[in-house]
Parts: sequence; structure tokens; C-alpha cells
Amino acid sequence: MKATQRHKVRIVKRRLPQRGAIISLAIAIGASAIVFLAWRVFRPTPPVVAYTRTLGDVLLSYECERGHAFNAPGRIGALACPTCQTPSYPRTNYICPIHNEQPVEVDFSMTPDGTERVSRIRVPEGEWKTPEEGVRCSKCRSPLSQPKQYDLSHLGQKPTKQKPGERPPPREAPTTSDRRGQKAP
Repeated sequence: MKATQRHKVRIVKRRLPQRGAIISLAIAIGASAIVFLAWRVFRPTPPVVAYTRTLGDVLLSYECERGHAFNAPGRIGALACPTCQTPSYPRTNYICPIHNEQPVEVDFSMTPDGTERVSRIRVPEGEWKTPEEGVRCSKCRSPLSQPKQYDLSHLGQKPTKQKPGERPPPREAPTTSDRRGQKAP
């Protein structure tokens, strides 16, 4: 076996990094920081896709012709009653000027662009009508109207203070306003 020989190495002077290497490293770090910042500032903002609820995301109240009521996710067409298997449609209330709320059955359909919409309505056990034709009260034959569920006319108005038990003041008709809530000229 041969013995490995070791060479003696003598360090005369410790070598410091060269000035050029330090400058190159600083330039490389600075350039990468500038490129990163430019990418962060000038990149296009990704489009924000708003979540759109579909009919299946909403829990609706159904009632069959035999009077069984149940809740189920919305869908296009009739849904079989879990109790008696008869077709049932979602029920909502429309307003009669004389008899107040009246139940109305609703049927949905799909539009060519893929959104669901109300395609026909009827009073229970009545004739199907389009929403444009409307339905009439089964007692007095007055036209029924949809309730105002989404009255947003109060938005953009300053709240008024009222005392307990006091009725709120009547709302003004909506006006054109700019973004700060001030009336536009």
C-alpha cells in the first residue's frame, strides 16, 4: 500500500475579494430588484370574475297540488314531491291590491346565453302565463304584482336620526348623484 503524501501549503497573505467582483455582485442584485419592481408595478391586473349564483344555489319553497310543502334547491321544470310524487313548482307571493299576498307558482327556463329566468307563472291550479302577461287574483280577478323585495332607493341618502317609537320620515325619490353622495348639477 502506498501512503498518500500530503503537500504542505503555505498561505502567505489572505486574499480579499476583488473590488470588481463586489461591484458586479451589487449591480446584479440591483438589476434583479429593478426588474422585480417593474414586473410588480407594470403587470396587467388580472380580471376579477364575480361569483354568479345559479338557480341550483338557491333554496326555494315548493308546494305540490296536494298541499305538501318542502324546501329544495331551485331547478328548471317541475320537481317531484317527496311525499306523493306529484309535480311541484316553487311558490312565491304576489300582491293583490284587495286581498294582499296571494301564492303564485313559478317555472324557470334556460335562456340561450345560459342564464336561468322565470318563464311562466300561475296561481295554484290556474293557467300558466308568461311574466309579461301577468296573473290575476283568483278571488277578485285584479292583476297581481310582484312584491318590492329589493327597494334600493334609500342608498346614497344620509341616515336621519329618529326617536324610539317615531315613524321614519318618507323617502325622497332617488336623484342623480355623484360618487360622494352629493347632488349632481
